[in-house]
Amino acid sequence: MKTTGELLDQATSQGTTVEWANLGRRSGTYNHTQHRITLHTKLTSYQERSTLAHEISHAHWHDIHTTCPAESERMERRADAEAARNLITPAEYATAEAEVGSHIGALAEYLEVSTWVVEIWQREASYGRRWTCLEGT
Repeated sequence: MKTTGELLDQATSQGTTVEWANLGRRSGTYNHTQHRITLHTKLTSYQERSTLAHEISHAHWHDIHTTCPAESERMERRADAEAARNLITPAEYATAEAEVGSHIGALAEYLEVSTWVVEIWQREASYGRRWTCLEGT
């Protein structure tokens, strides 16, 4: 399981700084011009890890805000999928499901991520994404 510290190191290695501020209704943002991720100060530790992983994807791809709904949706889906891949390995998911069952909230708590991360991981697995499969299965 990737820690918040490891995610912060990942952001730094990409040349991206991370800061915290009151973002109102937003959990996080990425500003390409300033190479900066901003996380909301009120996030729980699970929300913080999940949001940071999502914003790291935006930073990696140098995403710039767009008013085109299709392009925005594409970037958000990619960032969500990459956050899930960054935070949950197939072995961790299999262990979590064996320990707590298939309830989204229980899985999220066990994996220490937001529920949306588990939902995205499951969605990607349902599409048959290779990264969601255990080796040798």
